[in-house]
Amino acid sequence: MIRLPNTRLGIALFLLLGLAVPVSASETKGTFKSANTDKNEMVVKGLVAEATYELSRDTNYFIDGRKAMASDFRDGDNVVVQYEKINNRLLASEVRALRNAKEATGHIRSVASDKRQVTLKGTLKDTTYQLDKDAAIHGTGKTAGLAGLHDGDHVRITYEQRGDQYMASEIHVLRK
Repeated sequence: MIRLPNTRLGIALFLLLGLAVPVSASETKGTFKSANTDKNEMVVKGLVAEATYELSRDTNYFIDGRKAMASDFRDGDNVVVQYEKINNRLLASEVRALRNAKEATGHIRSVASDKRQVTLKGTLKDTTYQLDKDAAIHGTGKTAGLAGLHDGDHVRITYEQRGDQYMASEIHVLRK
C-alpha cells in the first residue's frame, strides 16, 4: 500500500509530479531555450529539466500555425514537441510554438466550405472558426483541403481571436 503524506507539501509534490509528465507518450510541452542547426538539435526546458531533441530534415516547424524553420524560434517561446524516444535519443518530428495564437482540439460538428468555416462541438456551446485565406489543412490528403474535412473528425485548430471572430491559420486532422 502506498501511503501519501497528509500535508500541503505532499499534495503540492503530487500535483507537480502529475504536471511534469508528457502530454502523451509522444508529445510534451515546454519553453524553447536554443537551437543548434549545425548539430541538428533543439533544447527545450520542461517543468523540471531541459531536454535535447534531435532534428532531421523531416522535422516540421510551425509558429502560430504557419510553417517556420528551427532558426525562427525565440528564447522563451512556448512550444509543443512531438517526438519518438529511440535508444535514449529524443527524435523530434514536429515543433509548434504559440506566440499570438492558441490551439483548440475537438470534433467537427460542421464544415461550411462556401463560408470557409469549421464548427467544433462544444460542451456548452459550439465554436465556429473562420479560415484565413492562406490557412493550411493537414491530414486530409495533399489536395483535399476543406473538402477533406468531415463531421466527426477529431482536429486541432490553431487560431487567433480577432474581435468576436476566431481566425484559423491551421487545421490538423488528428483522427478520422
